[in-house]
Amino acid sequence: MKKLSEKILFKGKWLSIKENTFRNLDGEEVSWESVVRNKKEGSVIIIPILMPSKRIVLIRQYRLSLEDYVISFPAGMVAEGDKDHALVELKQETGYVGKIVDRSPPLQVHSGLIDEKTQIVVAHIDENDPQNKNPRQALEPTEEIEVLLIPKYEIRSFLSKQAEKGSRIAAGVWSALGFQANLL
Repeated sequence: MKKLSEKILFKGKWLSIKENTFRNLDGEEVSWESVVRNKKEGSVIIIPILMPSKRIVLIRQYRLSLEDYVISFPAGMVAEGDKDHALVELKQETGYVGKIVDRSPPLQVHSGLIDEKTQIVVAHIDENDPQNKNPRQALEPTEEIEVLLIPKYEIRSFLSKQAEKGSRIAAGVWSALGFQANLL
């Protein structure tokens, strides 16, 4: 593919929609619409695990774009190169203080839709740490979040039951825990 042109169709405060025109290998012109972030930032998804119990920390968050709740991992936007912002998001959304123990390379989550890069981190939360005894969230005005603590051996059953009730489950939660619950 060879890019021929780019046109901004819509520009909002946080996102823009653009249309790119390309020439494919057969010489045909093709167009594609995509979403781009206006700021050069990516996202971070946190897989928090309480230690030593190994309970998984999930959140049930009202997502304005869906007008509904979604069971997901804590997550947020992060400036390029900020390696510790995941811990800030963890604290804000759950009240817990943790330590990053593993991280992915930058990943493309919705490559057909958005240019955003996402990093996934695993954070261990010492549940014996006095800071984690009575966690207090520091939510933004657009956030409504309930913290869920699920024993690792019950995670698939919990997610399945929630889905049966009509709850929305984030794809990342199911792919990390629904299929692989026995790997933790």
